[in-house]
Amino acid sequence: MVIISTDWIARRRQRPRYKDRHPAVKAGCRFAFILCLLLSPQWLQAGARLTLTYQDLARQSAERIVGEVSGWELDSSGQVTFIRFKSGGEPYTAFIDEVKGKTQLITYLLLLNGRGEVVDVDVLVYRESYGGEIDYPVFRKQFAGKSGTEPPVWNRNIRNISGATISCRSITAGVARLLKFNQLLLTTK
Repeated sequence: MVIISTDWIARRRQRPRYKDRHPAVKAGCRFAFILCLLLSPQWLQAGARLTLTYQDLARQSAERIVGEVSGWELDSSGQVTFIRFKSGGEPYTAFIDEVKGKTQLITYLLLLNGRGEVVDVDVLVYRESYGGEIDYPVFRKQFAGKSGTEPPVWNRNIRNISGATISCRSITAGVARLLKFNQLLLTTK
């Protein structure tokens, strides 16, 4: 049998909660929290990265993956936006796409060579607190070499990551969809 003292309940009710505090105290708490975030070097880098456009992020990612990039031209076919460029004389196509994770969108870059095979998949913006492991090289390298004729299939030729099941499934489905779209582009050329 548990006995709860009524004095404890009365004292608990008297203690001001955050929402019941004076507005000046609330503002001071918010200011201290924001100041801590701004002075943290991790947040400074994240804030600088957020000011870039998706096209800038895609260019940086492509340069990191294949090296020097030239002839960067944005193209669009209906709802899909893609970028064509060359690196070392070889043509590449980059798709910037968003798929739904558990609750937020995942923005990623799909980089294809001239034959329509996946070179790399790079997560540009991941907005959720769990499942960010899809940006690890171990997961991303599973997509290398996949094409529209041999698309990636979740839990068949793309292994799942424990704790990131929804993100893995979403990225795999998005890459498969873009590979089919790219195959249509290559056949209509």
